[in-house]
Amino acid sequence: MATELNDAEDQKLWLPQIERLFIDLMVEECIKGNMPDGVFKRSTWNIMVTELNAHANRSFNHKQLKTKFNRLRTRHRIFSQLLEHTGMGWNPVTNTVTASEEFWQNVLAATPKAKEFRKKGCEHYDKLGTLFNKTTATGLLAFASTEDPTNTEEERELDEQYRYGGIHVNVDVGSDDEAFLGKERRVARTSGSCVGESKRKIERFSLDKAVEALSVYKDMPRTAYLKVMKTLYKKENRVAFLAMPEDRKIEWMNSIADGSFRDYE
Repeated sequence: MATELNDAEDQKLWLPQIERLFIDLMVEECIKGNMPDGVFKRSTWNIMVTELNAHANRSFNHKQLKTKFNRLRTRHRIFSQLLEHTGMGWNPVTNTVTASEEFWQNVLAATPKAKEFRKKGCEHYDKLGTLFNKTTATGLLAFASTEDPTNTEEERELDEQYRYGGIHVNVDVGSDDEAFLGKERRVARTSGSCVGESKRKIERFSLDKAVEALSVYKDMPRTAYLKVMKTLYKKENRVAFLAMPEDRKIEWMNSIADGSFRDYE
């Protein structure tokens, strides 16, 4: 059974820069297609343990990474559910949260773990969506898991939610006046439902849309596909790709595949 850490122990073990490094490693492996059915293969866990320890100068083991994976998955699920409430606002640029005291009393009575979001939102929410958004992951894996079966009630519940719906709110920040999520509900669930007039603005340049656009190129070699997919993780590249005409898309993808494309910061 996975080791359960309290919040203080987790924060001590997982400093912000180490947590970010772990998330980046997982996203990279997900893009490579190494996260079938929402879980990593054992060989992939071994790679991530080695990479994380090398870059962070730590000695994490497989169980510690799996435990952190589940905590991040829970964090993503809870925050996604919060974003569906019309009483809470979130600015993804500043990561600030606004809600009434009455709102938090009601939420915390039902979901005590949501208390971590009273003062700030979910760090790395977009990246966590890449991992735990079923729609995105399915597209990434279009190209048999040997992972251990889940062994806690919460892990099984999370796996069920992943396989039969997925919970994520696509946030595409285009300008300051669109950055704040609140009563206007500038959100869209992965299940397809939405509230608000700005659904198309939010979804237009999402990773889901980029994966959908990329999926039509059935003859693209796997190596080229993974290179393009990794490039599309950056929002500016998604915007450009989705706005291109067909012939330019092909030229652009070929430049990524042959290494001539330069992704300037």
